[in-house]
Amino acid sequence: MRNLLICLYLLIAHNIKAQTGINEQAPKASLHINKQNTTDEIVGMLFPKLAASQLPTTVNPDYDGVMVYVNDIDINPSGVLREVSRRGYYYFDTSKQAWSSIGKRYTNIIEEDKLIFAYVYRQGFFNLTANSGGSIFSNNYLTWSGIEGTPQASSLRLSTDQTTVFFPKGHLFRVTAMISIVNASKPGNITSKFETNASSASSLLLSTLGYIETINEPYSGGGVAYAMAVVDTHNQEVGLRLNTKFSMSSKGTATASIGGSESDDQYHYSHLIIEEL
Repeated sequence: MRNLLICLYLLIAHNIKAQTGINEQAPKASLHINKQNTTDEIVGMLFPKLAASQLPTTVNPDYDGVMVYVNDIDINPSGVLREVSRRGYYYFDTSKQAWSSIGKRYTNIIEEDKLIFAYVYRQGFFNLTANSGGSIFSNNYLTWSGIEGTPQASSLRLSTDQTTVFFPKGHLFRVTAMISIVNASKPGNITSKFETNASSASSLLLSTLGYIETINEPYSGGGVAYAMAVVDTHNQEVGLRLNTKFSMSSKGTATASIGGSESDDQYHYSHLIIEEL
């Protein structure tokens, strides 16, 4: 009878306070592990150590959240093991149907987070003409030839006239333009700026001018102008284009060209770099 009462007491006490302490008399959580009082034992938890080949390769909702330490990897992981690319702690993520690393995997962070990074390139030279005192942007919009980048960069698109890059709704972007100036016939300066379609003007959070002076010298003389913009597309798709102008201080008429692609000239080319923030 006495033993039965003791068992009932222990059962009731366990139900009242379902907390477990390891080296801790008063646990503050469901599982509270405290440090040891001796120096001959390692402080911490030790999870099962498995080779990648020993991990389950089937998708089972019961595996969701299971954590192990992988101490041996496969050379070419695939399927549910596709992210097991190095030694370390992994947990099974049912939503991704894969074993995922604990913490950020900097070797593949862009694809993992589905971020948009893109390179917008152009081909052929873009010619500018200026008269003395010409300081007005007169719709000298650069044309672009194509877009390359991470898999999600396919959500970017060009307008039919190739002057406008359209950014998909629901993101925040930084756009940097590299404009290379070549074949300037007289001293002057080139200025570039980003413009957006009128319906989304408020989406252009920040925009700077790109500016460079030229004395008939190309890249080696400092002929690269940078303009930068921050574009907010959380409410709507936004179109962005780059306007340029060529101004002179001397009399007469002058011409200058904006570089094309890197394949046209490895030193004198122009492009946009798009980064999702």
